[in-house]
Amino acid sequence: MTWEDIFSCCRTIAEQVKRKYGKPDVVVGILRSGAVPAAIISMLLEVDEVYMIRIAHYDNSMPPKEITREPKISRVESIKACVRGRTVLVVDDLVRSGKTLKSIITELKKAGARKVISACIVLRESDERPVMLPDIYVVRTAQCLRFPWTRA
Repeated sequence: MTWEDIFSCCRTIAEQVKRKYGKPDVVVGILRSGAVPAAIISMLLEVDEVYMIRIAHYDNSMPPKEITREPKISRVESIKACVRGRTVLVVDDLVRSGKTLKSIITELKKAGARKVISACIVLRESDERPVMLPDIYVVRTAQCLRFPWTRA
């Protein structure tokens, strides 16, 4: 994908979020790959509060390999008070198994988020049935796409 593709996808996500859910109070990006689209989407939605959650589940190889059986979340403690009672948009670049997304949404709801909306640029099809699908995605493919921020 090119930077132009990314901006186009982010615009599509922002428009769909506004149309279907209204403006969220907070945007949470999933580090590292979801940081860029989360920042772009938050600007398009004019949401000033943007936080990042780090999760370990896959490595950066192509195609990515699972490095932990279950996602391991960090940095969620620092944002718990910021999401309580609020509508949160969680953003990642790609969803494959849905395990990362499900883990983060569970943690945000435990922290008291009123509503959690999920979005990604790419829904990657595989033989494994996802445990959760994002509310919004732009591209659905079985291909292993490379994002501009993953290039050497």
